Amino acid sequence: MRPSSDYSAAEWLRGKPLLHGFKLCRNELVSAAFARSRPAGLDRFLADNADRARDRVTVAIAFNTPWVIDLLLRTTRLHLRGTLVVVDNSNKPDARRAIERICRDEDIPYIGLPRNPERHPCRSHGISMNWAHANLLSAWKPDIFGYIDHDLFPLDALDPAKRLAGRAVYGQQNRSPWGWNLWAGYCFFDGRKIECFRPDFNHDVPRHLDTGGRNWVRIYQHLAEGQYGFADAEHIPLDAVQDGERLHIPSVDRCIHVGGASFGPARRIVKDAGVIKRLVERIEAGEVFDDIVRYDPAGGRAIGA
Repeated sequence: MRPSSDYSAAEWLRGKPLLHGFKLCRNELVSAAFARSRPAGLDRFLADNADRARDRVTVAIAFNTPWVIDLLLRTTRLHLRGTLVVVDNSNKPDARRAIERICRDEDIPYIGLPRNPERHPCRSHGISMNWAHANLLSAWKPDIFGYIDHDLFPLDALDPAKRLAGRAVYGQQNRSPWGWNLWAGYCFFDGRKIECFRPDFNHDVPRHLDTGGRNWVRIYQHLAEGQYGFADAEHIPLDAVQDGERLHIPSVDRCIHVGGASFGPARRIVKDAGVIKRLVERIEAGEVFDDIVRYDPAGGRAIGA
């Protein structure tokens, strides 16, 4: 939350600082309790994957959407340097079984989370990331670790170590008047440089910072200039039409983001999954980002879907 001096007189009269303080304590208690929960087979999972989790580890939090995990694995197999680990926060048993099967078939480390007590998607995501850090990353202690959204697909080479380039943290920035954080769906960390901090991937609503926002207080505000770097982000038009309008899809460092994939077509940036599947097929056929993104005189850069 914000320092008490940053609250206006009107906010004090409405009790905002007290409410925010209560919610902060509540969120931290729930997150700590969840981090202590251990699913069956955790020790075996840690031991089985210890050797390949010492260098670069990227964690994807899955949620109820097997088709995006399929595409994530197909694109990261081609382009992600290091080990991808899928941590399943799905609350639908059928989705869990499907996601586990996809990961098993592709030899990707998979572990299902215990039942998540949070219903709010941001808090649910945040404490899932905290669980992964407390139970997996803290045990393996990889040199480089990070998180990628389950519906963010790299269409070109993605090496977390090269993105960090010697810095402590790197990712897509979210800024507010009270600080900044790295988007929970694309953030990387040098484990050696931040081992003295205690990461917290909960959101910080009073600071207007989404999932991962608590890391402003825990990590980011303590870093010297040059110890953090930010990704290139843009919206690129697709040669596809949806609801009578041309589609624009977010791109982060040559990764495309479906956005809202777990919440149904009505809240998805790209409602037709076939559009994204066709792009992935082109990548698998040997094309790279520069092949499928061309210059469109009418709208600048565009993706030919």
